[in-house]
Amino acid sequence: MNIAPLNAKEKSPAAALDRHGYIFGLKLAASLSPQFHQAIFDDLGWRWEQFRLDSADIPNFLNLLQDPKCFVMLELSANNKP
Repeated sequence: MNIAPLNAKEKSPAAALDRHGYIFGLKLAASLSPQFHQAIFDDLGWRWEQFRLDSADIPNFLNLLQDPKCFVMLELSANNKP
């Protein structure tokens, strides 16, 4: 699984994709969301990917969302869930 750059000015691994998104927040290592969504994208034949962005840097995240190839999904999760 690719990891998104932490700085919006860095070259993104998303450049070769048609669309990309981010799962943003802290303590994301255990999240299955990227794998779950990748299975769907692959099944549909889409060149899309969702990257983990383990960060609390909201201004950087909002800057990353400015990429016209970025899709936005809202996902809510409880911290420290078992």
